[in-house]
Amino acid sequence: DKLMGSYLAIALVNAFIMLSLTSIGLWAAADAVMEEKIAFGTIYGAGMVYLPATLVLIGLSVFLIGWFPRLTGLVWVYLVGSFMINYLGGLLDLPEWLEKLSPFGYMPALPVEDMEWPPIVTLSLIAVLLMVGGFVGYRKRDMEG
Repeated sequence: DKLMGSYLAIALVNAFIMLSLTSIGLWAAADAVMEEKIAFGTIYGAGMVYLPATLVLIGLSVFLIGWFPRLTGLVWVYLVGSFMINYLGGLLDLPEWLEKLSPFGYMPALPVEDMEWPPIVTLSLIAVLLMVGGFVGYRKRDMEG
């Protein structure tokens, strides 16, 4: 439990820091070249809106480690698939329903779109349930082994 918890804590902190640094870097680059500046909070918020989707992937990893440790590599397949669908889907003219197979397909495109809280809350709850479920499986597997 402690080992799984420490890895999860590192993953959660890392997700927050990486999204923060990405947002800060994007803002700095935009601020350096744009005549009409975009507020830091606008760009930071647009980056951080992806945190719940990232947490779902972390939660899926924890769940697979807890219940199906041999299948944990599937998270990488899902991550690459999500990237391909969401970032190349427009170029490849993929159907919109395909975008919804990824948690990133539910995120509002800030600042172009308005903030939508239901997908943020729903994905956050899914992430927590996956993490808790993963810990239950891990504890059960650890006790049996």
